[in-house]
Amino acid sequence: MSLLILVVIYVFVMCNLVVCRMSKEYQDGVEEFIEFAMRHSEDKKTTRCPCKKCCNVAVLTLEEVQDHLMIHGIMSSYKIWFFHGERAPNEV
Repeated sequence: MSLLILVVIYVFVMCNLVVCRMSKEYQDGVEEFIEFAMRHSEDKKTTRCPCKKCCNVAVLTLEEVQDHLMIHGIMSSYKIWFFHGERAPNEV
């Protein structure tokens, strides 16, 4: 495969990721997550960041988490927000 084709594929994939994160649905989901995290945060100002870069290790301000989610996206495996107060269905 030529370098040009690889570059075109890379740009196409990256543009699709950015468009997905810029969609109203994604932005609404990030806002919903931030509100949920704030309600379950001890200090109401910081929480673990579930972005693909931080992987729930870094504790950041809610504003920083929101930025990270918009820039890096959320970890695809993070379905139940157990680091943010959500319980698994069998724990309820």
